[in-house]
Amino acid sequence: MRAVLDTSVLIAPDIVPIPGQLAISAISLAELHFGVLVATESRVRSERLRRLLIVEKTFDALPVDDGVAAAYGELAAAVVRS
Repeated sequence: MRAVLDTSVLIAPDIVPIPGQLAISAISLAELHFGVLVATESRVRSERLRRLLIVEKTFDALPVDDGVAAAYGELAAAVVRS
């Protein structure tokens, strides 16, 4: 089985083994970096950073094209403005 893991899977408190060829999107990697940077408590920031480093060591993120990157930027900006 081949699967691209969603960010929600990467941040889940209980990690369940998933068989097959697994990948992550560069967008998920961006979301994990964002989570580290916006954490207001040092304990939370440390845990998020720990998980981010594991993900970076485990996976090579799949690239996204210009359209996906632009759409992500628009959505992230809309969330901040709301």
